[in-house]
Amino acid sequence: QAIQFTLADMATELEAARRIRALERPGAPPPILGFSGEDRLDLRMECMAAGMDGYLPKPFTADELRGALERG
Repeated sequence: QAIQFTLADMATELEAARRIRALERPGAPPPILGFSGEDRLDLRMECMAAGMDGYLPKPFTADELRGALERG
């Protein structure tokens, strides 16, 4: 099964997540994940507050990405 997703840098991810969540209609919302080269709790919390479903510090493996998308 194919999974669609978009990668963006952290500066634009937060605002994009807020806008996507604000425009959502009822149904299955798309998973939104944050990515950063730093594994910091404050970044994780900021991503969750913006409406993201998860956060992965880089580098990450294909299995980690797949798992995060499936949980999202």
